[in-house]
Amino acid sequence: AQTFSLSQGFPLTLPPTVSDPFAAERAATAANPLQPGAQFAAVSPLPETHQWNIGVQRQLPFGLIADASYVGTRGIFLPLDARDFNSVPLERFEEVARGGTAQATQNARPFPTVGTLNAFENIGNSIYHSGQFKVTRRFRNGFGITANYTFSKSIDDGSGIFNFSQPNSLDRGYIPTFNRRLDRALSAFDRPHNLTAAIQYRLPFGKGRMFLNKPDSAAGKIARAVFGGFQVNVLTSARSGLPDTITISGISTLSISQPRPNQIAGSQLQIVNQPGANGTVQYFQLANSANFPFAPVGPLYIGAVATRAQILPFTIGSTGRNTVRAPAQYNTDISLVRRFSLNERMNLNFRLEAFNAFNRANLIFDPAGTTTNLPVVVQNGQAVFNAPLFGVIDRALPARRIQLVARFEF
Repeated sequence: AQTFSLSQGFPLTLPPTVSDPFAAERAATAANPLQPGAQFAAVSPLPETHQWNIGVQRQLPFGLIADASYVGTRGIFLPLDARDFNSVPLERFEEVARGGTAQATQNARPFPTVGTLNAFENIGNSIYHSGQFKVTRRFRNGFGITANYTFSKSIDDGSGIFNFSQPNSLDRGYIPTFNRRLDRALSAFDRPHNLTAAIQYRLPFGKGRMFLNKPDSAAGKIARAVFGGFQVNVLTSARSGLPDTITISGISTLSISQPRPNQIAGSQLQIVNQPGANGTVQYFQLANSANFPFAPVGPLYIGAVATRAQILPFTIGSTGRNTVRAPAQYNTDISLVRRFSLNERMNLNFRLEAFNAFNRANLIFDPAGTTTNLPVVVQNGQAVFNAPLFGVIDRALPARRIQLVARFEF
């Protein structure tokens, strides 16, 4: 440790506090080899990101500048999730489901005396391609514009390891422990189309503008005072909805984090987008419709432990990850600004702002996943979906909001 005396004063850098990295191992006993909360890091390569791009720029008439670019990104060895090295092997799923007890699950683990054995691994992969276009005009002569459009596609095998970083809850794939290729699909944040535009326009009235710039009469002064000094700002956006995964519930999941149904060959989920009950929207076709494209998977058993009967054997659902997409979103914010010059050093600004000015209902899926979940039940000895909430959207982004703002500048 760094020594010092009080007469010398405290050193600029205090001795750091170092925690014992092997505290969990030192506290381990034969009966309890792992302390609660102990985690391990698997030996993994460091994450890598490779980026490449090319672009051109062209000056156009009317003071416009256009940019066009191609941007690509490749990620390898990305941190994805905590892999359970002591998970139940796939070949023993039906045995465990038939047993239906916690003891049967524990006995089927590779190391029955230990529960879960989680370790974070850098096993994720991603690829991103995009065409990016931009048009700008610097604010001049009372008009300015910036418009951006991106056409892109992002693919990965799991979009994150934390809930707060995911648009539609955790998106770590089907069976993270066994086969990452089953989950190679669109990223949870993929938006093929994304358009934004910002416009500033100062009305052509008043001092220095095209009209009412010479108040030679009392009427001219009044008109200039009434109509001069106004500016309109418009911010608009249009973008594709986020992708999501069709999942099922009600079966024995074990090590499966996102169990998915089978998709019937040659069929496709239909978007109906019709008004539903209690102000909701039925976005997808009903789960009990005649041409519904999904079928349940197992393992699914019913009955007491001693007399359990198999309804469905264990299979991995053929439906891919992130195969459906939420509705597109459109929004326009408009503000009207009036500036009063009190003197050379003081100004007063009034702003009338309307957010989501056209009051468009931008629908979003339920973050809890009920919009895309298919619960499985047994009726008359058959596995069927009992999903009255499937495809139902009951929430949207905020409606129109109007506010008046005053600001004094000095």
